[in-house]
Amino acid sequence: MNVNTYLQNYSSDFTKFWRSAYLAQFPARIIVDKNNCVVAATCKAFNSVIVAQVHGEVQQGIFLFFVLQTQTQKHTNCYVIYCMRHNTQSEVHHEFVPQISTIHRVAQSQRYVILHKNGNERVLQMKKALVFQGGWDGHEPTLVSKRFGKILENEGFSVTISDTLDCLKDVGALMELDLIVPCWTMGQIEKDYTSNVAAAVGAGVGLAGCHGGMCDSFRNDTQWQFITGGNWVSHPGGDGIDYTVNITAKSNPIVEGLEDFHVCSEHYYLHIDPAIEVLATTRFPAVTYYHMANKPVDMPVVWTKMWGLGRVFYNSLGHHDDVFDKSPNAQEIMRRGMLWAAEGKSFAKANGLSTARFENSAKMY
Repeated sequence: MNVNTYLQNYSSDFTKFWRSAYLAQFPARIIVDKNNCVVAATCKAFNSVIVAQVHGEVQQGIFLFFVLQTQTQKHTNCYVIYCMRHNTQSEVHHEFVPQISTIHRVAQSQRYVILHKNGNERVLQMKKALVFQGGWDGHEPTLVSKRFGKILENEGFSVTISDTLDCLKDVGALMELDLIVPCWTMGQIEKDYTSNVAAAVGAGVGLAGCHGGMCDSFRNDTQWQFITGGNWVSHPGGDGIDYTVNITAKSNPIVEGLEDFHVCSEHYYLHIDPAIEVLATTRFPAVTYYHMANKPVDMPVVWTKMWGLGRVFYNSLGHHDDVFDKSPNAQEIMRRGMLWAAEGKSFAKANGLSTARFENSAKMY
């Protein structure tokens, strides 16, 4: 029988519950059992990142996936566990199907296992993200960090949320990550910790954050500001300012397809690195104050930059956690930005890039 027929037969003992989902960033058809635990899916291709990691061994075709779904998530959260390539006319035999207990064991080890048609396995580790939260409570770091952690888990990441800056003390552990997400406002940080972040991001680990949680984290640390690309200096008028976010880099994938949108929150005025790539802006002044003696300015709201091999993403929105509910575009930009930043390490590895050309022992700060 072909794959589609096989899936129909295989699902006969389950509640037939088809969903749309994104598996490896491609649409997939999902079958879930009545306990919402084990699902099967078909998908026509891997995304470019996974193809690069398996060196082109996977070609276009019909794939049979066995995945585990996290029951506590509101949205379909699938991890690829086993994959076997079949042409549409290929025979599918029952012995190809791993036992459910095996699926659960592999899922709990937080890795992807791909079975190629020649029987060889290639293991792909899940991407790892560290979210550290703390500092001033007014920015609701606990809620924001949970929100970002959930977004990343829904994208297949293994996420650790830490409430101490000591999570930055081991540079080797940071090097193992794909993404660092700071949610820490107005704190004090050890210089060695900042240097560890600088080294990890410079080697390809992504850095992504929002509002004061990233660009008002450590006001006395100029190295942190150099890495992130900017720092808060004022929010004229305080909270509750009505303004518009204007999408300026419409072809950039982080904001592509999104329209200008309204926000009612703090209006962030920042001192910025002129090297940043601006994706969205907002117009100042919006309220009466001494700064209006100058010409109107379009202040960056969303930007990217590079730090060595690492990708840095920032979004100035997010004074409170509910900003992302009231302005859905703000959350979508964060999701895309975090995913973009997390791909830097894989890109550097796939292209044989090293940090040699960036390294310098001279005093920088």
